[in-house]
Amino acid sequence: GAEVVRMLYTLLGNDGFRKGCDLYFERHDGQAATTDDFVKALEDANHADFSHFKNWYSQAGTPIVEVCTEYNEDEKTYTLTFKQHCPATPNQTTKDNFHIPISLGLVDENGQEISLQNNQKTVVLELTDSEQRFTFNNINAEPTPSILRGFSAPVKLKHALSIKQQIHLFQHDSDSFNRWEAGQNTLSRLIFDTVEAIQNRQTLPSVPKTLIEAFRCILKQPLNDLAYQALLLSLPSKAYLAEQMDVVDIDALYQAHHAVKNALSTSLNALWLSNYTSYHQADAGISAQDIAQRSFKNLCLDYLMAQQDASTTALCTAQFDAAQNMTDQIAALSQLSHLESQQNTRYFDAFYQQWQTEDLVIDKWFALQACSEKPSALDDVKRLLEHPDFDIKTPNRVRSVISTFAMANPLHFNAADGSGYEFIADNIMTLDAINPQVAARLANSLSRWKKFNANRQQLIRSQLQRIQSHTPLSKDVLEIVSRSLDA
Repeated sequence: GAEVVRMLYTLLGNDGFRKGCDLYFERHDGQAATTDDFVKALEDANHADFSHFKNWYSQAGTPIVEVCTEYNEDEKTYTLTFKQHCPATPNQTTKDNFHIPISLGLVDENGQEISLQNNQKTVVLELTDSEQRFTFNNINAEPTPSILRGFSAPVKLKHALSIKQQIHLFQHDSDSFNRWEAGQNTLSRLIFDTVEAIQNRQTLPSVPKTLIEAFRCILKQPLNDLAYQALLLSLPSKAYLAEQMDVVDIDALYQAHHAVKNALSTSLNALWLSNYTSYHQADAGISAQDIAQRSFKNLCLDYLMAQQDASTTALCTAQFDAAQNMTDQIAALSQLSHLESQQNTRYFDAFYQQWQTEDLVIDKWFALQACSEKPSALDDVKRLLEHPDFDIKTPNRVRSVISTFAMANPLHFNAADGSGYEFIADNIMTLDAINPQVAARLANSLSRWKKFNANRQQLIRSQLQRIQSHTPLSKDVLEIVSRSLDA
């Protein structure tokens, strides 16, 4: 709903949308108004016709927008061709075209925004047909398009930008959403290329120098919004990347993710360290700026810890020891959780002693250990089930240990020997006699078995079949397991 209202705002502009809202409240204040009443007020206030736009309210599904571009050097024109379609959904096999606002900017080869209609740097194109062409004149060289600025419409955009173009937008795009997305797309493609090289036993691709330089420029001259900068420089999450893979190779994905992070860490080590030092304040406050500063500082620590050498580990332990806020303490402990027990036990013990009377904090303490990437993670999780503060009859404790391992530790949950699947299946059957609803939610972790290779598929199916044959079995768990096996 909010996305649809925001599209109306994009189409009308700030003043037009405000006029429509004023008329809406004038007409309907205190009434049980409808969506049609709201759209009608916007139309009347702006002499607009949104009858086509109402397809957003009557049709299900997410439109797919494909884009092709063409630059004519002789005529100095740049043309974008948009095509839209919406896949069939239950009870709606054919769909009418949507009215889609597409905010667009063009970035030249020097990173400058090109002036478009009425000297505007961003224009809103209205895609209403199945295919439309938009041509811009007086374009002296082929630009890089920044399409769907501000995520101007909730569509799936298909546009094949090169790595060079993506990095160009990551460096120069004035739109914060598209700049972030360009960086995420670049890093995702690099990680997937690394995955492919690992699978084929080939030399790993290097991180493009232009990408390293883009990171370097940001780290040398930090943005005013450090919270946004932390997002801008973060790697895509492994969970997101796994969702994009047709067949999830969890081992290669983790290796590739670590390889790319380590390359960025090593290449920019001095800058990560100097920024960490500049923004690290143990007694920082709770203002928005303080929170943003901690977010960026802890991202720097994350990159530094990718090298796992003695000096960065000392930096991390010093942050833990001196922390005067939960954010810094947990950020440091999260990094330490991936080290071997002899290196991190003291810090987990200290955290427990400090917070043992706070149930929600101890839930976090359990979860950090359940997320660990170290080789002994599963054995450690099994030991946590014997901890005096763990009670399998307490749902939050189950979620913090068992569910966290299943949902947030894909490396060890999907261990090649099937030990992670077996552990979860054992606990589903145990929990089913105590709390069938919690057990059923945990069983969902085994439902995505088709995303994996044949060996892991068989391992997961065998555990699902073992659960299915267990007696007695609740209807809640049986439904999830049977549906998963029949998928």
